[in-house]
Amino acid sequence: MKLKKLGAKTYIIDSQNKVGIYLINEIDVVIIDTGLGESSGKEIMEICNSQNWQIKMVLNTHSHPDHIGGNHIIQKTLNVKIYAPKTEIVFIENPELTNNISYGGNPHKYLNSPYLVPKASVASKLTKEILPEGLEYFDLPGHNSQMVGFKTSDDIYFLADAVAGEDIITKYELQFTYDIQKQLKTLDYIKSLHGKLFVPSHGDDFTNNKHIVKLNYDNTINIINNIKKICSNKATFETILKHIFEIYNLKMDFIQYSLIGVTIKGYLTYMLNNDMLKVEFTENEQFWITL
Repeated sequence: MKLKKLGAKTYIIDSQNKVGIYLINEIDVVIIDTGLGESSGKEIMEICNSQNWQIKMVLNTHSHPDHIGGNHIIQKTLNVKIYAPKTEIVFIENPELTNNISYGGNPHKYLNSPYLVPKASVASKLTKEILPEGLEYFDLPGHNSQMVGFKTSDDIYFLADAVAGEDIITKYELQFTYDIQKQLKTLDYIKSLHGKLFVPSHGDDFTNNKHIVKLNYDNTINIINNIKKICSNKATFETILKHIFEIYNLKMDFIQYSLIGVTIKGYLTYMLNNDMLKVEFTENEQFWITL
């Protein structure tokens, strides 16, 4: 993990899962997300110690394991408060619930690793009042139910997982998304923003938000069109999933089955609700059919 300065008061710890740092003053800092696993939390504290910074609070954009993995160790060591959107708190304090949703039931042993189920931490509701001067938050639903982003006084936007950077979306075309309808609205919102720099949690930072939004939007439409093709001859969910894995050169395992499965169910919900698909039950099997 490498510390990188983006503005007078804005830094990131650059790694696979970016961690934001905002300086309240010369000593006190806010941490935005804590990465994947307890080791990430330890590294965040080590980097802050090396700069003589004191962590005053942690802000979580949402409750996925790669954004809250360091929460527990930071809170246990420094006794700092963690803030998150109201719905996300439930999962931060009960991280096993994320797996329940991904799996669609009581998850088996292969989905219960420490990385997928981080240790619980105590979180309080994120409000405008608790934020230090110069820091504000905004809603970014879609990737997760109540995800948020943050803007710093340096005119830098932390966008969490609302968009993937160009390098990431080129390499991994299929991104985890829970609610496609909300995600498309969030993309429209991001396109309307004017900022100095935009920081996604995964991928390169960017200045041209309209270009990145278009890449993410086009990718979403491409997935919808592929599902339409698959369902042109009626298809079960398992058939759809198999073809999606083949189209996007994915390798199925327990984790990918759950994560990609949730994403495809999100697309099916969106397409059903918007009259792109219909559902038929035949001989106790559910089929999805393109309209």
